[in-house]
Amino acid sequence: MVWVASGIFSMFGAYCYAELGCMISKSGADYAYIMETFGPFLAFIRLWIECMIVRPCSQAIVALTFSVYVLKPFFPECQPPDESVRMLAVCCILVLTFINCYEVKWATMVQDYFTYAKLFALFLIILTGMYQLYLGHTEHFTFDDTKTDVTEIALSFYSGLFAYNGWNYLNFIIEELKDPVRNLPKAIAISCSLVTFVYVMANVAFFTTLSPVEILGSEAVAVTFANRLYGYMAWVIPMFVAMSTFGAVNGVLLTSSRLFYAGACEGQMPEILTMIQIKRLTPAPAVLTIALLSLLYLCVSDIFALINYVGFATWLSIGVAVLCLPVLRYTQPNLHRPLKVNLFFPIFYIICSVFVTVVPMIASPVETGESSVIYQKQTQFTSHSFLLRRLWSLNDSDQRTCVLGIHRLEEQAEMCEITHQ
Repeated sequence: MVWVASGIFSMFGAYCYAELGCMISKSGADYAYIMETFGPFLAFIRLWIECMIVRPCSQAIVALTFSVYVLKPFFPECQPPDESVRMLAVCCILVLTFINCYEVKWATMVQDYFTYAKLFALFLIILTGMYQLYLGHTEHFTFDDTKTDVTEIALSFYSGLFAYNGWNYLNFIIEELKDPVRNLPKAIAISCSLVTFVYVMANVAFFTTLSPVEILGSEAVAVTFANRLYGYMAWVIPMFVAMSTFGAVNGVLLTSSRLFYAGACEGQMPEILTMIQIKRLTPAPAVLTIALLSLLYLCVSDIFALINYVGFATWLSIGVAVLCLPVLRYTQPNLHRPLKVNLFFPIFYIICSVFVTVVPMIASPVETGESSVIYQKQTQFTSHSFLLRRLWSLNDSDQRTCVLGIHRLEEQAEMCEITHQ
């Protein structure tokens, strides 16, 4: 049920993004929409949160998943060593960093071929599950021992929504899309429907063979599924799933470096990230930056903890981007809208975004609390950076006025804090 609900939730968000993308035809997706609606300050914060938390953390998660699926066949009766999992994830990121720095064509070839491996693995699992259903294996399709606690349900959406994450990536390159008014909604509808169908059917296939306890207790569900049914050919599934996750790491690295580069071109990130390698024409500084940040996140090897970290920042930010839709309806009603969605969809999506960001704080206070602290510190850092950039652009007299104003605000804040104590 969570997988179906997560798919529908993602479709609602994608539907809202379709109107925003057709209305604001600028690359950058939610960054561009927040810039247009709320101004450069919130867009600046959104850009840095995406670059410093969401993208590198997502890459670390997928790299760890790759490591688990590679090592699990060698440790069938126990968990792979934590150090080995992290070191293999480091090797995965470093290899793909070299490929993305050396040649763009190599990176796109890796993306294409390893995507085929992902589809092959999923359809093989689905076909096996359909055969199991034909044989009548439906004993695990029950709601026995189902948790009904609202906080647990909200936390479970982090894992489900993370799997669907990426539906907004097409909006990042809308300027390069041919006839976006026609093709963007069509691409969103086809891709979201197909992905929802494939993911739900894959989970149905798992339940034809594995019990809920076995699925929750497995580090690599597809490996457990293959070991139960495929016999000596069980190595096929982990191999193709590992190839799939390897391609996913490459995809995050490829698109994230583009976001770093775009932000730097707007003057909202360090200028060095705008530099291109002369001979290879690759954004090498941006690629190296996202790789370094991803390696830092590998200090945490708990995949689900990392998902909780990135989930809070991701859905809070996307919720703010969807909020742009009703705000622009009110503030700019005459803006050209080739596609106009019913306001029910953004309002429903915003309410659900609040649910999946606030409620998990009760169920998982450590991870979401740490994520909130990281988010707060990053916001403070980006706020100071933004103010400094704006300050440098002023003349001397305006600079002195701004500095005096900032000092007065700091004094008032200190007085308020003393009074509170």
